[in-house]
Amino acid sequence: MADEEPSVTACWSVDVGEQNLGAFITCDGLGMELVMEQREEGGNNSF
Repeated sequence: MADEEPSVTACWSVDVGEQNLGAFITCDGLGMELVMEQREEGGNNSF
């Protein structure tokens, strides 16, 4: 008998609040954008 490769499957379930929107086996087209903002620190720290 030939050695069989194990099957690997990933499934994502999407819930919003109490509502289940479904389960999916593929996920594509997602992206993310990150914008860094510089902030000056300061204030009165002599409490």
